[in-house]
Amino acid sequence: MKGENDLIIGEKERIQRIDFDPSGENLTNVDDVLKTQNDFWENLQVFCLSGCCGLGAFRFYPADIRNAADGLDTALLKENLSKLKDDLLKSEKKAVASLSFNFSMAKTVFVTLLDHIIDHI
Repeated sequence: MKGENDLIIGEKERIQRIDFDPSGENLTNVDDVLKTQNDFWENLQVFCLSGCCGLGAFRFYPADIRNAADGLDTALLKENLSKLKDDLLKSEKKAVASLSFNFSMAKTVFVTLLDHIIDHI
């Protein structure tokens, strides 16, 4: 079904997933950066755990992002995510992966998700 794997980021907003080359040499592992903000990512897991459901465990609605960031160093969180985005944009690799959070996706999709998260922290 079309759109069933899209990332839902609001009541009517989605980020469309696109096909990507899943080969290891084409992937950038983002675990090092994401793990530095583990509390934020754990707070976003509202449906399940990422080890089971990958990004399906997370809810990326603006209010959920704000709630997940509540009480955290939001300036540092934004800085780390912005740097990750910039590093990804400079990279020749076309996909990203996280073993810790059980996902892989096209780099452009992940960058769009980072933009959405940064905008709503």
